[in-house]
Amino acid sequence: TRALHDFHRSGCGNAGDDLSRSPEAIYRIHLENQSSIKATVTGEYDRVVYLRRACDDPGAELVCVDDWIDPPEVLQHPHLDAGEYFIFVDGYDGQEGPYEITFAVRPPYFPPENDTCATALPLPVGRHVRGTTRLAEDQYASTCTRRRGHAAPDVVYRFELDALTRVRLTLEEHRVDGEAEDAGDFDSVLYLRRDCLNDTPPVACVDEPEPQVIDAFLGAGEYFVFVDGWREGEGDFRLLMEQSEPN
Repeated sequence: TRALHDFHRSGCGNAGDDLSRSPEAIYRIHLENQSSIKATVTGEYDRVVYLRRACDDPGAELVCVDDWIDPPEVLQHPHLDAGEYFIFVDGYDGQEGPYEITFAVRPPYFPPENDTCATALPLPVGRHVRGTTRLAEDQYASTCTRRRGHAAPDVVYRFELDALTRVRLTLEEHRVDGEAEDAGDFDSVLYLRRDCLNDTPPVACVDEPEPQVIDAFLGAGEYFVFVDGWREGEGDFRLLMEQSEPN
């Protein structure tokens, strides 16, 4: 951004007059259809990245990112209508310098339907279920999510057993053509409850390097499976439940 000019202000990071004297670069994007977008910006200075519907209108800002603690800046929007948009690469407190930006356009996504226990989806046996915690609410927690500082969204599945059964649950990051989509973005947590109350001790709770696995002998009854994240982690996943008779 060196040799550029400072014409614009963001809604975060450099919002004040004393902290907004950084030059910015502007990218124009045109979406043919409703889409989700992701822009990742890296560099050796403190960057601020924001998205507008209209270039010269601060009131048209849709997203603003200033991740000073944990770079890079990752700007995302789950569902934008077709049309023209503008991405700004700015700086904090007069900072400027070289950067790299990568940009991806994907189909739009919306809040998952299994965001609560009341709308928990049935979990099939022996078949991978693909899902996401993106845009879900943070409504639940467990012993291994460490509630203090926990703000990750979560989704819920349910299943019933008629008799004592060995159940194995395997959670891993969503895979596309053999590669991890957004690899490293989603630090997942998996836990299992007999009912959905937030203060109910779990049957099991795991937060380990991928994949997360729960393998337990469970009695007859209804169970709830929670896919959560560490701290503010969110992302796409696939979940598999396998059942067998106890030996």
